[in-house]
Amino acid sequence: MFAKNSPKVTAIDPNRASFHASLGFLQSSDPATAAAGEDQLRKAVSLDDKNITAHLVLAALLQKKGDTQGAEAQTKAAIAADPKNVMARASLAELYLRQNDTAKAEATLHQTAEDLSDSESGAGLLATYYIRTNQLVPGAAAYADLVAKHPKSTPLKVAYLRLLILNKDLSKARTVGAELAKTDPNVPEVAVLNGMILLNDGKTNEAFTELQKAAKANPDSLVVKIWLGRAARAKGDITVAQQSFRDAVKLTPGVSKRRLVLPKYRSTRTISAASNKWPTLPSRSILSLRAPTSGAAWPRATRGPLIRRTPIFVRPSSSIRKTPPGTWN
Repeated sequence: MFAKNSPKVTAIDPNRASFHASLGFLQSSDPATAAAGEDQLRKAVSLDDKNITAHLVLAALLQKKGDTQGAEAQTKAAIAADPKNVMARASLAELYLRQNDTAKAEATLHQTAEDLSDSESGAGLLATYYIRTNQLVPGAAAYADLVAKHPKSTPLKVAYLRLLILNKDLSKARTVGAELAKTDPNVPEVAVLNGMILLNDGKTNEAFTELQKAAKANPDSLVVKIWLGRAARAKGDITVAQQSFRDAVKLTPGVSKRRLVLPKYRSTRTISAASNKWPTLPSRSILSLRAPTSGAAWPRATRGPLIRRTPIFVRPSSSIRKTPPGTWN
């Protein structure tokens, strides 16, 4: 109905940028009306150069046409309109990655981490790139420098801790994790990452206790529920494990049990912590943008007009990562 009446709406109020943007979005999704959609989107940004959505949808349309310079210009315009918009910065990095210009992509992501060091998604975007491309060593080094420059940034430290754990540098990870536990004990990711370290060290009971505390402090955190279930499973407490995973499913009504990769329960034996594998969802992009949410483990993320769900802690893609089996594989 909206698509049918949008031309009439824009005729009634031709100076309303949001109307042109909405119509352009709808028309750009259909090859038959893509040209008209481009015109509407250009009209929208001419009327309101602060319309981030219009800039990014137009950039995606131009990129699809092969106009990379135009796409870059529109994406940069979105960043200029809102320098703190992580989605716009991620879109620019992805544009460079599609052009195989990794130097510009990394520079963009590094600048994002610098400029948005207090933003959970902004600070972690560079780490996601390093993880997805299996560059854990340079990634950890880059974040060590970032943390040194921004010692009060919890998001940077969390991202640094993720990289250390995935790189199996557990000595440094323990130090960083202990510092975060003192300064930010109520951050769900801190409890989960420290729980992962404790499980790796064979301290199953301690991991279980810490994650129980985190679950009480963050009852709506999916990532805590999942790892509490895994700690309980490693501990042999199948009842708590089952309940934790059931709670996790309730927190993700839009994600099926299969996609959450819930484990099969076996009450006859204890499953080792080494069998705990992080659940992942398929992603169409190297980058997975985490939007700020209240502890949800599968937050919405977007690249241009595409919307998808991605994990908080992404693992290296199986098609990229070639490492021997181990606790963190």
